[in-house]
Amino acid sequence: MVKVVSPLIPSLITILALTKDVLAQNNAENCILQLPTNPLTAEGLSTPFILVKGSCDQNNPNHRVFVEATIFDPNTKTFSVYLPLVINEGTQPAIEPVVPTLPQNAVVSLWVRAKANSITLTGSTQTCVEASCNAPAFFSAVQAADEGQGIIIPHVGYDKMGRPCPTTRFFGVIARTTYLQTNGGQFAQATEANRNALKQFTEISSGSDNVRKSAFSERALGCTPLQAPSMMEQGVMLSSMALNELFNNQPSLNKANTYRRGGRKHSTGGNFRKRSSHSSGSGVDCLAVANIPPPAVDIDNTTVNTKFGPLSAVDRELVRKVRLATLWELPMAREATQRAELRKVKQISAAIEAQHVFLDAAVDGVVQQMVIDMPTEPNTLQKCFIADIQAQSGIDYDMTFVKWLRFAHGQVFESIATVRGTSQNTVIRSFAETANMFVLGHMQLLESTGLTQSLSFPAPPPVKKPVKKPSRPTEPPA
Repeated sequence: MVKVVSPLIPSLITILALTKDVLAQNNAENCILQLPTNPLTAEGLSTPFILVKGSCDQNNPNHRVFVEATIFDPNTKTFSVYLPLVINEGTQPAIEPVVPTLPQNAVVSLWVRAKANSITLTGSTQTCVEASCNAPAFFSAVQAADEGQGIIIPHVGYDKMGRPCPTTRFFGVIARTTYLQTNGGQFAQATEANRNALKQFTEISSGSDNVRKSAFSERALGCTPLQAPSMMEQGVMLSSMALNELFNNQPSLNKANTYRRGGRKHSTGGNFRKRSSHSSGSGVDCLAVANIPPPAVDIDNTTVNTKFGPLSAVDRELVRKVRLATLWELPMAREATQRAELRKVKQISAAIEAQHVFLDAAVDGVVQQMVIDMPTEPNTLQKCFIADIQAQSGIDYDMTFVKWLRFAHGQVFESIATVRGTSQNTVIRSFAETANMFVLGHMQLLESTGLTQSLSFPAPPPVKKPVKKPSRPTEPPA
């Protein structure tokens, strides 16, 4: 059997795991991380950062906190990366961290990531804003060097399909910080020397948009993240949040400015109110558009024989529907990561955007093997959805975004089930299974926001009543 998405299977597993992470409800509310004295110096970086007892536990996968430092040398105009160690309060590192050798006049930035809903920094936090430290000075130094043409930030590049590689600036897919955990609950930096010394350990890694970028883009799409030498061991290159942000590509200004301020946006709550209207910003009723019969055109209902089995009109239509979904849902999910009011909506939008990149790659895999005419722009109904979402702001934006994406996913989900149950084409059946995983995951993500309403769900198909056969008349008694 030919598996269309076989090159993507490791990434698909990771994507589904990320969906589960977004849906998880057992993350700690707030972790408190104590920074060492002078955290931007070599001594400070190599002093363990302390996870305060009673707030979070580094041994708990839902509580873990990770720190990374990106260093810019203004003299040589080069970068390097160092990963400070985080340990629980009252414990000692399994192996003492490496003391880095910082260049003269080095500009050091710190970035903190946590599995908890929020992170509070204590200790020497004079240069810190929310979850990063010294970020404005770092980006200012890099910008000054770049304007002097002394530093070259490479273009983000293009994937295997000729599209720009995803970057952190779009929240779509964003470097991974890794520590070694011993069976006794101690931690060490993830260097080869420490691996050899500890013998028995578990690698733990941060989960973030950066993981998606490095893991998904590099393996499946042929994209390579910007990397710099590790200050913990020679011959090792590492990526980082700051380096990913420096890629020369069209920026998302909201995110770029957020990073340069050194923090993450915190959404504020509001009064949730249901919108009674389902019209777009231009006054068009999107549900009315959905009920308009398609134009009368010659539809190719023929079945084509391929080496993978018969390719029916219904098979081809599913592939087109999935491409149509990506044409509008991917850019809208990307926009929602910046415009959404609620943090939860930003999170699920980032996951949906990242997954649509791979779903679109699966479509390309089918089209490369069998001839299917594909759409190049959203249809009339999808354009109505886009107009309605973009016309909103605040919580109304979030509710309209969730409403129409959940509505659209519900429509295509029925087609996926039909094709998986009826197709005789092995490639199409495999594609339907992939689409099913993604679309089901997206519906779960959208429903997890608590913003779905009655209009978020397509009307169920009518139940077909069985046709009763007329009973045979009985002969009258003689």
